[in-house]
Amino acid sequence: MDFSLSKPIFLSALFFLALFALLALLIFFTRWGLTPTRDGSFGAPAIPLLEWQIALALGAALAAAFVLPRLVLKRLDLTLFLLIYLFTCLLWLADPLIPVHTFGVNGPVLAGPTPAAGR
Repeated sequence: MDFSLSKPIFLSALFFLALFALLALLIFFTRWGLTPTRDGSFGAPAIPLLEWQIALALGAALAAAFVLPRLVLKRLDLTLFLLIYLFTCLLWLADPLIPVHTFGVNGPVLAGPTPAAGR
């Protein structure tokens, strides 16, 4: 394979990999942004990432890296947009709605004990 055309991409990727590695080392040694814990872990992140979410993202990236170069589409940007949009809609619709009643029969529901709570 001829990598001469891909050399600028690899150099850019290597630059950002080194940048993120330095950032990770800075966070590791200074503990910047990490909550203090006593259990030997890094602490709880602000938004927890579950293992299946990381595996799903990695799988999607590898599938895209394998499939997208082989596709011959005139509007790849439109196709990707529609696929991501439809996938997001499916995820959104898969989450059941929990109805929240903010108004009762006689007006707004107030927080605290209700008259029926003493029965």
